[in-house]
Order: sequence, then C-alpha cells, then structure tokens
Amino acid sequence: MPANITHHTPALGGTSTIPKASYNEDHDHTLFPTAIANFTAQTGVVTGAVATSNTVTLSGETDMVWPLTVRGDGTPTLQLNSAGDWLTHANAVNGDTVRVKLTASVSPLTARTATLYIPGDTATFTATTADAWQPDDMGAVLRAWYPVDSLGLADNDAIATLTDSSSIGHNLTNATSGERPTYKTAVLNGFDVAQFDGGDRLFTTSFNPGTGTGFALGAVYKLTANGSYPMTLVYKSATGWEMRHQGSTRQPEFVLNNGSTVVTDGTALTNDTWYIRIDVFDDTGNTAGVYLNGVKVEEATGVSASSPTATENFYIGGRSDGYYMTGQIADAVMCNTLSTTDREKLEGYWAHRFGLTGLLDSGHPYKTTPP
Repeated sequence: MPANITHHTPALGGTSTIPKASYNEDHDHTLFPTAIANFTAQTGVVTGAVATSNTVTLSGETDMVWPLTVRGDGTPTLQLNSAGDWLTHANAVNGDTVRVKLTASVSPLTARTATLYIPGDTATFTATTADAWQPDDMGAVLRAWYPVDSLGLADNDAIATLTDSSSIGHNLTNATSGERPTYKTAVLNGFDVAQFDGGDRLFTTSFNPGTGTGFALGAVYKLTANGSYPMTLVYKSATGWEMRHQGSTRQPEFVLNNGSTVVTDGTALTNDTWYIRIDVFDDTGNTAGVYLNGVKVEEATGVSASSPTATENFYIGGRSDGYYMTGQIADAVMCNTLSTTDREKLEGYWAHRFGLTGLLDSGHPYKTTPP
C-alpha cells in the first residue's frame, strides 16, 4: 500500500494527500459520516411544486472526501454548502451541509422520495402532497355540489339524476324523459358536461338551504343560444333566487327574494364561451354581487333581503314555469354562506380543473397555482 492516498477535493476539482495514518486498511466506519440525520419529510406540498429539504451537516473523519449521489422520483438534486448549483453528484467533507430538492407528485395520493447515498450511509427526504382543495372543503356552508363529470355516463346518454357530491344528498332528477339534459363526454379540458337544449331541467322538491349568513349560486357554464330569461340555477322557482340572464341580450342577472332585488350586469355574455360565474348575497352587509371569471362585474348595496332557510325546490337548467337555458354546464354549487376566501378558492379550483386559468385576472390569488 502506498504511503499516501491521492483523491479529489470537494468543489475545487484538484487533488490532495491524506497521511497514511488516517486511513484504516480495514475500512473502519469512522472514515465515513457518523452523524448524518435523515431529512425532515414534508407534507401538504402543492401538487407539482418543488419541495426542498432542511439542511443536514455531515460529520465523520475530518480529512476524507465522500462522494454524494442522490436518486429517486421527482428528478431530485442536491445542494452542497448553499452553493448555487443543484447537482445529482458532489464531493463533501466533514462539516459540509447538504440539502435535497425534488418535484412533488401531481397526484395527492402519491409521495415522492429522494435518497442521498454516502459511502456507508443513506438519508431520505419525502414530499407528500395534500389533497387538492375542492368545494366540499368549505364544510357545512356548501349545500350542494354538482360536478357533472362524476356521473361517468356514456356520450349522449340522458341524465336522469345529477348527483349531489356534497354530504347532503340534494340529488336532482326529472321523471319526464324528454326534459332531461344530455351527457357529453370530453368537452371541457377532457371533462364531461351536461347539455341543455332549451327544454331540459333537473330538480328536487326537498332542497334544504340550511342556516347561514348569505346565499350563493355558482357554475361553470356557457350559453349556446339566446332565450327568454334563460335560467342556470334556481332556488324556490318563480318566487325565489335565480342565476339567470336578461333574455336575448344575455346579460347576467342575480335575482333575490322573488325579484325584490335584481342585480344586472350591463355586459352581455358571448354565446359559445365558457364562464366561471358566482352570484353572492351577504346577509350581514346587505349586499349582492355578480362575479364573472373572478371579477365583480355588478353589485347592489342596501339589499332588503334575508338568507333563505325554508325547504324548497331547486332547479338547474330551467325553473318550474319554463325559462330554459340552451347551453352546457360543467359544474355547479350552492352555498348558504360564501366568504371571499372560499369564493376565490372556488374560482381557482374551477379555473385549473377545466383549463380556464386564462379567464382569471392576473391579480387573482389562484391565477397560476390551484388552491
């Protein structure tokens, strides 16, 4: 065995020598890191986001150089001593610090793990994504949620029942086969939608809005033709609350409490164009507003109304005396209270789910990332 061992030094790419006395011919473990702790796992990482570990400090034989390698899913890389470079391989000595980063899974059900390999030891770092936000995370204020795609029907099937995906079970049906909307597959960002042909509607006669401090109707939809006050969502039929449009002009209207207040936006919707729309009534502030694609386009103040609490009918696509819409609906909700935070999350959820992020204003909190 030679008197000295020549090897690469970390980061510099040169060479140095180690006195023979510091080398153990039996490969004693003290030549390798003896105090490398596992990285702290991360949970709740946004799907598809970059997750970075904490820093761990290597300790062991003072004058040995250790090759470091990181492998795993999410294309992990390592950083040595806060350097600007992120690499898959590096050399380190006693006292160096190491961090690992990787890209989290796009699935909330899948964890990604990076393993750092050092002669004689390994360290792991795991990133677990949280379940993506969805409307039922709003809790008791959500009174109905109708994601059409969840039905899983075949293309052109008639929709006999639109299932409520909240915990309440406000399913919408129609016993008259000729008044049922049509299921259309892979229409919006690969998701299925319900097509209403100007004479279709689904409803329940036992819709309980619960007790809250407001009222909100929301939907992702488009009109494909004009009509006579086409209705998207209606509570309490002709004597209640409506997400509708101003006849042939297609101006969005939010009707409260049997027409006592009508909030009308002056800009007509464009046929064959998808919109994210949420109509909100605030019982505490006595205000009502129409939000299109995350922007408040109309507001009424000093509204003389109170949040509905009685069990009544609830319709989608048209009310009991007609006034049908012609168009498509991908998703819809009804809430008895809707905070600004939940409204923005709902808009962001819909925008990212249905590929409509381009509709959101650049200042929207969920323009670039989902809630």
